[in-house]
Amino acid sequence: MGLAIVLFVVGLFFGFVLACVLAVFAVGIGALLTRGVEQGRGGFLVVTALFPFLCVFWLGAAYLGHGAVNVLVFERSVRGGDEFDCPLPNGYSLFLDKGSLEVGTLYRPAGWPRWRNGWKEGIRDVRLLQLANGYILGGRGRRVVETPEAGDRLVESYFLLEAGTGRRTEFETLPELEEAARQVGLQPRLQAVGEVYAAHARTWFDSLLLWLMLLPLALGAFGMFRWLGRLRARRE
Repeated sequence: MGLAIVLFVVGLFFGFVLACVLAVFAVGIGALLTRGVEQGRGGFLVVTALFPFLCVFWLGAAYLGHGAVNVLVFERSVRGGDEFDCPLPNGYSLFLDKGSLEVGTLYRPAGWPRWRNGWKEGIRDVRLLQLANGYILGGRGRRVVETPEAGDRLVESYFLLEAGTGRRTEFETLPELEEAARQVGLQPRLQAVGEVYAAHARTWFDSLLLWLMLLPLALGAFGMFRWLGRLRARRE
């Protein structure tokens, strides 16, 4: 969350600087194109000067609104932050800290807000994960170095978790996990925890964000061009 705030403030600052430059440029072009027009020219130039700042304001508001909806409604972390958190479709959630998509914590949310409760008591150091028919299969490893030597194991143990009851069975080797999984009718297909997160982190609202940010700006620019066209028609 902290990184997202820093990026937002930095982006807002550079957006304001860019808006100043664009405002001067847009007013100059607008004044040149509407030269000789008396009625309505002043209002057009004022709006032309304000339009870049309105664009920056809208983009910032859309980002804040998107983050608020993600956190409060969809219970997911803010885009651009250094913490990744999202619910899984079986009552559990996945938390990845410090911007890493290699190791995560699998936990059952407790209370509200759910994204800040329960993860400290969750299953840590999860590197591999699979969701299947009410069960969660996983592999754990505490290694930090991502370039192990030949024969060195990043995944040190495995587990089979029954999502409904929270009962977890630990295994030292993958064949032991595979045998236990077959006994409950599962076929192990473990994935990297980052891939599982990516599969469940996005919602339809994330796809809508681009339209929310750009469509009003495009409509505003279209309206400005039409206004300019009407002013030039009066001059002619």
